[in-house]
Amino acid sequence: MRNQILDRSATHISSLSLFAFLLMTVTCFAQAQSTKVDLGRLLTQMRSADRSEREEAFHRLLSDPASIHVAKVQQALLDLLDRENKALESENRESSGPDTAKERDSEEGDTAYRDKLDETVDTFADWSDQNQVCIFVHEAYNPDSKFGAEIAAHARVALPCLLEMSKSQLGANRAEAIPMLVQALAKDKGSIDPQELQAAKQQIINGLHDQYPVVRGETVIAVGAFGDTDMIPALQEVARSDPGSDTRTDNGATWYPIREEANKAIAQIQHRQLQR
Repeated sequence: MRNQILDRSATHISSLSLFAFLLMTVTCFAQAQSTKVDLGRLLTQMRSADRSEREEAFHRLLSDPASIHVAKVQQALLDLLDRENKALESENRESSGPDTAKERDSEEGDTAYRDKLDETVDTFADWSDQNQVCIFVHEAYNPDSKFGAEIAAHARVALPCLLEMSKSQLGANRAEAIPMLVQALAKDKGSIDPQELQAAKQQIINGLHDQYPVVRGETVIAVGAFGDTDMIPALQEVARSDPGSDTRTDNGATWYPIREEANKAIAQIQHRQLQR
């Protein structure tokens, strides 16, 4: 009798285990099906005209890391990055007056979102694809950052987009693109088409004499960090004739910070030349 009870108990436990297994299988299947449905909805939401909806969809997408490896998701993320870049440029264009040029930056509230989006796209970025590189070139970043160095390392692919951006009507774009041209030429001048090389040099000269101090200053700093001796005459001209700043010194004289930076840049280039 005792054995029969044990056998029945074992059978009952086995039945419960089987039921639990089947229940878990059905649940997992249902969750998988739900994820597939959600994925399509999230990709649609990432194309919304409302930035907050795009951001929400992006963060929900990150809850399923495996989806990042799906080709259509990667393309959607690239499209999203491109859209956010253009939205930021549009905001800066509207907020910049006719006589000012601000550094490109996003509102504090969405900086974390943009940083995470940049980081996610970077995990699958194809730096041999010019369409992708053009999207990266239009991101908000510091030219002397690690990301800026990555763009410069792919100068041959990035140069056409940098040249286009360096001619932008938005001063903040020029302040980002022209220093990157300087760095790109320093990293990979030998592989660049001669016409593009000449065009890049001309844009750098233009940057040294741009109407906006931000552009002039960033260009001078970049030339000091990466330029060669052939840029010294142009820097000497800046050191002599840059129009200066509206800010006055303690004794009321005009302050010439870009002239000071130009002299520092000349010294940097000469120092590098001596070390070669």
